[in-house]
Amino acid sequence: LFTPSAFQDVVDQSTSEFLLTPDWEKNMGIVDLVNSKPENAKEVLKAIRKRTNHSNPMVQFLALTLLEVCVKNCDHVFRQELCLQKELLGDVLRIATKDARKAGEQQPQEKALEMINTWHHSFRAQVSFSPLSSLYQQAMQKGANFTGVKLDEDALLADSIPAEVLA
Repeated sequence: LFTPSAFQDVVDQSTSEFLLTPDWEKNMGIVDLVNSKPENAKEVLKAIRKRTNHSNPMVQFLALTLLEVCVKNCDHVFRQELCLQKELLGDVLRIATKDARKAGEQQPQEKALEMINTWHHSFRAQVSFSPLSSLYQQAMQKGANFTGVKLDEDALLADSIPAEVLA
């Protein structure tokens, strides 16, 4: 059994300030934790949120990368729970729209913009995921420019979502 602090420990390891690149093995281990027991999604998201608020831009980037991996690889329950996590979505928006002047801040900003762009294209037709797709308009209102921002076409909702979830 994982306690909330155990989830934080796993996420902290996956987003360690000592990593130079994402730890894909740890990230996929977290995906497996969520997919094996969907109720773990909430605790994993809380743990990721703590890392998006870290002062180190690399930790923020790794936390965003982990979030992106979970959105892509966990089932719809994870995305539904993410839609309820207004503070975490606010963090993604803040990172995407902040004035990235300090060294290293561009990397998490680019990742956040890419995620918002991909989520907009993936979920805009699905009312149940509107908090994800609406980040795009919110970012535009805050001055974000999506010209040249990568769209992760592999992430465009490759999994099958039950019809009742799409309603």
